[in-house]
Amino acid sequence: MSMSKDFENIIRLQSYSLSNITGDAVSDYIRSLVPEKQGFLKEIEDFSKEKTLAIVTPEVGSLLGLICSIIKPKKIFEVGTCIGYSAFLMASYSENIEKITTVERNPLMYNRAIDNIKKYDKNGIINLAIGDALNILENTTDKYDLVFLDGAKGQYPNFLPHIERILNDGGILFADNVLFKGMVASDEFLDKRRNKTIVRRVREFLDILSKSDKFVTSVLPIGDGVAVCMKKEQKND
Repeated sequence: MSMSKDFENIIRLQSYSLSNITGDAVSDYIRSLVPEKQGFLKEIEDFSKEKTLAIVTPEVGSLLGLICSIIKPKKIFEVGTCIGYSAFLMASYSENIEKITTVERNPLMYNRAIDNIKKYDKNGIINLAIGDALNILENTTDKYDLVFLDGAKGQYPNFLPHIERILNDGGILFADNVLFKGMVASDEFLDKRRNKTIVRRVREFLDILSKSDKFVTSVLPIGDGVAVCMKKEQKND
């Protein structure tokens, strides 16, 4: 099977309907307020729409951009590159950015992201790795100002200890899809048995964060749900 055919098949498997956790009218209105992207960001966004790829929604991207504008991260770690859209988005809002390390486990997405990085990353900021994000996190020793978590939802609790370790004090963890189409809020929204494990694991992730003395956390019902968490300053006893 050709690479193009493989790519077409995998993106169909990855596509999903956006959750309506705030209702269509509210979501549509909020999205209407987000300025349309320009240049290569719009090219990548349009490609993602055409292929129904699961990139960040406009309202989530807008919030992520705001966070980047406020904290001005120098180093960002991203779990879940897809084809590179969110990495470029964060870079565009981060005036002091020095490095974005981003991890993708799907070879077809990785190859497309590599093409985009070669084409658009003129300053060599984005470092893309392929493989299991948990293994890469376990072996990461650098410190980061922002971690954007948009990978395998069932792995979120396993990622968390490593994210806490690599995140600078005052740094931000921004986790996407934490309400998982509304299913995290109530069992009545569960539509398929195979989603139960994911829902249980995302609930575990949010429960750990909400009870943690290491983070200040807010869960927001935009897009598919986001958790924005600031790592508290760790005082030495």
